[in-house]
Amino acid sequence: MKKTELVHLHALLVLLSEQVVEQGVVDRSHFDVYRELGVTPVSFRARRDRHEKAVLLLAALLASALGDDEPPDGIEELRADPESSTSS
Repeated sequence: MKKTELVHLHALLVLLSEQVVEQGVVDRSHFDVYRELGVTPVSFRARRDRHEKAVLLLAALLASALGDDEPPDGIEELRADPESSTSS
């Protein structure tokens, strides 16, 4: 998937997560781990891999919010590593 397509998907998932919070399905804090990444759909200078990490994390969080499951065990691995705090 090209970076532009990934960023578009990222934006759609953010809109969906906002709807889930507005409808009261989960509390806003459910998506805190995503916000800690510091990558949003408008982070145009962020590398493609950072957007990919954000999309995967957001999709997993949405799946757990809409299902009866807890967030997946591997979710902590998707957190930003110290090296990814630069947006090049």
